[in-house]
Amino acid sequence: MKSEIIKILDDLQRLEDVQACEYAERGLESIRPSVKIKIKDINLWDLISKTTDKFFELASLFYEYGLRKIYFEMGKIEVILTLIEPTVGLLVIISSLANKGLIEVEIENARRRIEELRKG
Repeated sequence: MKSEIIKILDDLQRLEDVQACEYAERGLESIRPSVKIKIKDINLWDLISKTTDKFFELASLFYEYGLRKIYFEMGKIEVILTLIEPTVGLLVIISSLANKGLIEVEIENARRRIEELRKG
């Protein structure tokens, strides 16, 4: 399953406005694409990645009420955590000026593909 997830992430990472992405499960090491990330501040990316579990804590509280995405903006980037389950998600960083509609479709397609892989 890991190699299939990497392929999905690679496809997502190749999009022009996607700065970085990963598949994350609460309490487990994340899966990152093999394609080089574009985000310039690697320390920020590492910080976001390391604190994803905190977002899962919040998401698990509101998941039963329909929470499926968490967005936040930081300067020139926007972070999107799309939930597959309350403790599993797709973390994507895009540039804040990106065509969000197009990217959201691609993120949703990636989420669905990963969800299908998880079902077996």
